[in-house]
Amino acid sequence: MPRSLACLLLLLVIAVPSSARTTPGPLTPSDDRLVVLDDIEELVLPALDVMALEEEDRRVAAGKGQQLPHRIGGAIQVHADTTGSGHWEELEEGGLLWRWRVHSPGATDLSFGFRRFEVGSGTTLHVVSGLDGSFQGPYGRRDAAADGQLWTAVVPGDRATLELRVPPGEPQPEIELMQVSHGYRDLFDLFSTPSVQQGDCHNDVVCPLGDGWRDTIQAVGVYTLRGIWTCTGTMITDVPLTYRNWFLTADHCGVTSGNAPSMVVYWNYQSESCGDLSGGSLSQNQSGATLRATWERTDFTLVELSRDPDELFNVYYAGWDATDDIPPGTACIHHPATDEKAINFDYEVPRKTVGCVVPTPNTHWTVRWNTGVSEPGSSGSGLFHSETQRLIGDLTGGASSCSLPGATDCYGRFGISWEGGGTPATRLRDWLDPDDTGTLVTDGSYVGQGLEVVSLRVVDSCAGGGPGDGNGILEPGETVDAYLSIEASGDLTGVSGVLSSTSSDVTILTDTAPWGTLPAGVPTENVLPLRFRVGDDACFTDLPFELAVSAAGLGTFVLPFEQTLGVRADPDVPLGLVDAGVTRTGITFGEGRAENLIVEVEIEHEWVGDLRITLQNPAGTEVVLLDRPGVPASEFGCGDENMLVFFTDAVTTDLEDRCEGGNPWYIGSAQPVEPLEALEGEAAGT
Repeated sequence: MPRSLACLLLLLVIAVPSSARTTPGPLTPSDDRLVVLDDIEELVLPALDVMALEEEDRRVAAGKGQQLPHRIGGAIQVHADTTGSGHWEELEEGGLLWRWRVHSPGATDLSFGFRRFEVGSGTTLHVVSGLDGSFQGPYGRRDAAADGQLWTAVVPGDRATLELRVPPGEPQPEIELMQVSHGYRDLFDLFSTPSVQQGDCHNDVVCPLGDGWRDTIQAVGVYTLRGIWTCTGTMITDVPLTYRNWFLTADHCGVTSGNAPSMVVYWNYQSESCGDLSGGSLSQNQSGATLRATWERTDFTLVELSRDPDELFNVYYAGWDATDDIPPGTACIHHPATDEKAINFDYEVPRKTVGCVVPTPNTHWTVRWNTGVSEPGSSGSGLFHSETQRLIGDLTGGASSCSLPGATDCYGRFGISWEGGGTPATRLRDWLDPDDTGTLVTDGSYVGQGLEVVSLRVVDSCAGGGPGDGNGILEPGETVDAYLSIEASGDLTGVSGVLSSTSSDVTILTDTAPWGTLPAGVPTENVLPLRFRVGDDACFTDLPFELAVSAAGLGTFVLPFEQTLGVRADPDVPLGLVDAGVTRTGITFGEGRAENLIVEVEIEHEWVGDLRITLQNPAGTEVVLLDRPGVPASEFGCGDENMLVFFTDAVTTDLEDRCEGGNPWYIGSAQPVEPLEALEGEAAGT
């Protein structure tokens, strides 16, 4: 007959207090300075000829027959390190502080590039604005690229202080500054220079127009390269959902293997209110990237960012479509003039055309926006299918502007870039489908959406009915309807799941079920049951399962979990043993009949020969598990200490004469004094 209520397990344990560890928050720039800041050495840089820089850009672009990325500053080469520049001082609480001031007259903002940044695990760098005291950082050892470079985010104004804090006992840092980037586009909107800002015809992404695109908007960032060039890019997913940080932009933005470590990506740089076209924050950023693939004909570049975005940035990984099918309409999310994020819509079908800058045949989409336009700084931004929100291209260029809203823009086609130039260095396929599955479409998602399996509820039925039928416990030989409670960190709709198992002892009978809507933070069961049958594995076998969860606008996430055959019936433990008396505890086991019992006993006691252990069911049937081992050979029994014993009828190890003078006395499975089968078939209860 099939086993019914499987595997009673009695557990006696001694409680051990737990400990907690907290992690301190990030350090802020030093407020405990021993030397007045004005007394610290200041490097004054030569004036930057902005007009000459922009004239050179126009000449280079005309010679290449293509546009360049949007310039926001100029590079001033310097050579300075912590041994020959700046000021060191000891801090009252211990450790060292190094500071150095930099002044680049006329700059609207500053950023810094270090050729070498080798510091201890606790050493931190801040870049503090001399204008308003705002800062970027802390930068630590993990922020440096593999070759030791570190590039910082911008701070406002033409003065900044570099602050390096070294905790007590850390090695002397080795840093070398090689470049100061003098910005002149007024990225912080502090100097009333509207001529360098985006036009007034753009749509802030916070406007109602962006309401259906909230997740995809979170995939788009603006970036700087060597602190002087800027474009837009999009974080995208891959087929195996690895969440490697693939960031797609344009080839003409100038990313190379040499300068990719200087990429600084800014997330969530957008207006706080619809129509402001300003007021965004540049505080959420990350540094460093590696070039993976680039191809001039479709004007794409794929980089891998050096580290994961901070969870607080809430970055979305956009889906994409490499089928090259024509969508009914398109949208673009971008940073016009390197300013706050904007969104465009074209409600017409795009055309497949030659490249609009370099005339490469049949490589681009051409769109004419119904609302919104592009500007310098928008280059590299993604073109999205209007219905699926999958990325289908990246911006090469065009003529649209606030003064020419009806002009066209063109985007390199993702479906052509998929095969690109036929090599891993010139196509997307090798990076986004590394297992060569042939998949041409993915949906976007956040990293895991916080999805997890919270619990499993089973409605069980033994073959032919019988004891234990419907007791809600998964037992050998049963068929069950399974209800999985899953939870996510964000609201999900259209949720469904597919159940599978790698165990040969599990047969999946109904593998797919819907969840419907999954509210954020609310554990929710599937609407219709999943069904599976288990074989005759031993009780307390952990059966492996996987639930592949998908939802609207979300990739598929595989959630592994295990389910144990039987149920562990735990008494109220720990218990204090009564000297020369009887200690009892009750075990609530649930409905059904006892079958295939295993009883785990863990006792800390310095003389096991004192102990007699029995198990009794509600009907009064009693079995002796242990009866003063060592008696009658010794009047007082064995003097050994402590035990962890699994009593089961399945073994023949007899402990009654085991007296080896050890501590612990015994760990492992053993035969009870009286067979546990005397309890089988009887009610379990309490």
